[in-house]
Amino acid sequence: MIQTREELILFKNPAVKGIVKALYDQNYTGYVRPDHGRHLWGEQCRPGYGLYDRALGIMYLNGLWDAFKETSGGKQ
Repeated sequence: MIQTREELILFKNPAVKGIVKALYDQNYTGYVRPDHGRHLWGEQCRPGYGLYDRALGIMYLNGLWDAFKETSGGKQ
């Protein structure tokens, strides 16, 4: 069971699905955000901080959360 932010950092190749599932199972109520993103659609920004790709990452995380909620019968 993941209990601290530091425990999340220890994963060398984190399986995002597993991490989101662990957070969901523990009724996590904090915030999560993608750390870096690629530059998409001609975006001009600092390297590694593509806004569009990070937005897609947020939607991916939300999609996983919603899938876990759906398969658990909406219990949370």
